[in-house]
Amino acid sequence: MDKQALLKKSKVFCMAPWIHMHIWPNGTAKPCCVTNSEQKFGNTNHNTISELWNSESARQLRKDMLADKPNEYCTNCYEVEKTNQGSLRTSLNDRFGENYFDKVEITNSNGSHDEPNFTYMDIRFSNICNLKCRTCNPTWSSSWYDDYKKANGSVPEFITPRKYTQITDRDHLLDEIMELIETTEAVYWAGGEPFLTKEHWHIMDYWVENDIAKNIDIDYTTNFSTLQYRKRDLFELWSHFKNVRVHASLDGSWQRGEYLRKGLDWQQVIENRKRMIQEVPDVLFEITPTVSVLNAVHLPEFHKEWIEQGLIEQADHFRFNWLFGPKEFSLRNTTERYKNLVKQTWDKHKQWLLDSGHCNNNSSIIQWIDGLDDFMWAEAEEVDTNKLLLVYDKIRNESWQTVFPELLKR
Repeated sequence: MDKQALLKKSKVFCMAPWIHMHIWPNGTAKPCCVTNSEQKFGNTNHNTISELWNSESARQLRKDMLADKPNEYCTNCYEVEKTNQGSLRTSLNDRFGENYFDKVEITNSNGSHDEPNFTYMDIRFSNICNLKCRTCNPTWSSSWYDDYKKANGSVPEFITPRKYTQITDRDHLLDEIMELIETTEAVYWAGGEPFLTKEHWHIMDYWVENDIAKNIDIDYTTNFSTLQYRKRDLFELWSHFKNVRVHASLDGSWQRGEYLRKGLDWQQVIENRKRMIQEVPDVLFEITPTVSVLNAVHLPEFHKEWIEQGLIEQADHFRFNWLFGPKEFSLRNTTERYKNLVKQTWDKHKQWLLDSGHCNNNSSIIQWIDGLDDFMWAEAEEVDTNKLLLVYDKIRNESWQTVFPELLKR
């Protein structure tokens, strides 16, 4: 087993199947959070963590990776890497490869592994969320449930079995998880909305009470609408942990931001950010927009606004995520005219970033802009974006034509 070849040269190897398992609020278990949504290891409602860890598909994934063979679970990372961007695969290899490769070396010949662990933990305990973002659905947001039901008549069980779901509904599941977090080194909290999830507070308190917190890096993806939970403040909790990074899922500012993430109060977002700067300046903050047809033309304006107002420390503290679904909102599936408009807008923004000295040609955001064409002009599907927009505009008494008039000409 050639450690360096797998970690540095392989285009398919990833540490995830040896240090991690991703679990959805409905119990679906997968290798990671960016794997293809159709694929899964199984479900916590029917299987123990140990069973899922060594499911047939988990064993096959490990075998494929060790043989340097592509696996259908991982196509999203492969697609991102084609645009010369870093992926979750490359990030996990860089972050955990050197110190945890011994876990890879004890893999059994059939792909099974005898040490289930959450060295890197990403469990979406609940779909509870106070927003209903346009690119989301009831799987990830309880607030979406009623609108989806109005639009479609019912909510299929594979999306969510009920309005509020949490994986810890099964007896003893939380006990199984707690047994595996003593050696956690990094955790990624997302949701739903993680700040509103009770298991987040339970597990974080456990790490604090058992003097483990000082060894753990914390990453959040949050809608950044609130910094409190039942009168408890996040800042005191964060003070116990090794590092804390906050990735705010904000797709636009003011009216556009409030449309895209329904229920958001933009003025509150600004106040939350200013409070962070004042009270916890050492906590890294970045914005992680979901790049779609809806916001691609306006994201440069949003980015420039927060740079100039000092609300982000560095220009690279915007980290853009490509939208793959819903397919109606993917940039791959829009018109040639609109893609050209997006490209022109970003090329102009790139020049401003370079001329103003906020970035150089090696900056991650410049490299992302340079990869725009590779993503946008990949294979497209025929979609009806307007129809999907109008369905929920009617339910929510909104108007995409008012908020995004440029889409009328695409």
